[in-house]
Amino acid sequence: MFKGGVKGDSCRRNKYKRYHLSVVVIFNEKAYANTSNLINWVKQQYSMASAYPLCDNEPQFLSLNAFALHKNKGRKDLQKELEKAKIKRLKEEVLQQELWDQFAKLNVTTSIILGGCTGYVQVLDVTVNKIIKQYIEDAEDRWVDEHLDEWDAGKFSIGDRRVLLTY
Repeated sequence: MFKGGVKGDSCRRNKYKRYHLSVVVIFNEKAYANTSNLINWVKQQYSMASAYPLCDNEPQFLSLNAFALHKNKGRKDLQKELEKAKIKRLKEEVLQQELWDQFAKLNVTTSIILGGCTGYVQVLDVTVNKIIKQYIEDAEDRWVDEHLDEWDAGKFSIGDRRVLLTY
């Protein structure tokens, strides 16, 4: 996930062709997960990643961080809420319900991990993902060392660096 408009410009659309084919690249205004892209992830990636065919309806378990979008925060004080904020909140609540409906459709039980407990519960975050991030950093360092003159000359745009990250 990279920061940028959802639709993007023609330059970005051309770069999609340059990303590694096995990497799903999405853009988001703030470069972090929101309910809409979580729904898309569940439908397009998570649902296909199961070892069991969807028709088997095997129960699954998914642990999620205590991240606001994973939780239904409920209604705020309606007396103090502005109309624009209310409309935004109601749209978000509809999306959140769609997310939970997608999980239910896939027979997924979810668990919210309390803040500060990720290292104890999500072992991948502190082991496998840490190693993968180190491999990415090492590959980036090697690449920059091999292309230092071009790098220093500013010949690589942010878009070029994003493409490199997918390889």
